[in-house]
Amino acid sequence: MNLFLFRHAEAEDRASSGKDEDRALTRKGRESAKAVAALLARLEKIQSIWHSPLARAAETASFAAKEFPNAEIRETPSLRSEAPVVRVLDEISGRQPGDVLLVGHQPHLGELLALCISGREGGSIPMRKASLARIKFAGSHASPPGKLIYLLSPEMAAKL
Repeated sequence: MNLFLFRHAEAEDRASSGKDEDRALTRKGRESAKAVAALLARLEKIQSIWHSPLARAAETASFAAKEFPNAEIRETPSLRSEAPVVRVLDEISGRQPGDVLLVGHQPHLGELLALCISGREGGSIPMRKASLARIKFAGSHASPPGKLIYLLSPEMAAKL
C-alpha cells in the first residue's frame, strides 16, 4: 500500500468570515495545487482522496479529485491539526486496500510522516505548503514503519 501526504497549498491570510477554517487558496496556491496534482496523476494511481474539513484542504483536494475522477472522496476530522496522528491510520486500516492521498495541514502531516517512516510517535518532518510525500508500506495496510519514496516541493513538481 502507498500513502500520499499532500499539504494544502498557500491560503489567504484571513477569510472574509474571519474564521480560520474558511481560508481559501490564493491564486498561487491554486496554481501549485494544480501542478502537484497533475504530476501525481502522471506518476501514480490513487483510489481514495481524504481531506480535512478546512476549506484550504478541501480546495487542494479538489485539484487531485479532477485528476482522479474515479477516486473515493472523503472528508475526515482525523486530518485536522489537533487530531491524534494515529487516528487517521486507524481509519485507513478499516478500509479496502488501495492507495490513499491525505490532504491536510502542518504540523499534523509532518508528525504523521515521521510516524509512518519511523514507526514511533513524537517526531516531525516539516512539509512545505503544496508539498507531496509518498510512503510505501509492506502489505495492504498503512502499518508503520514504511519507506519514504519521495518528498517533493511544489517547485520541483512544476519542473517535472
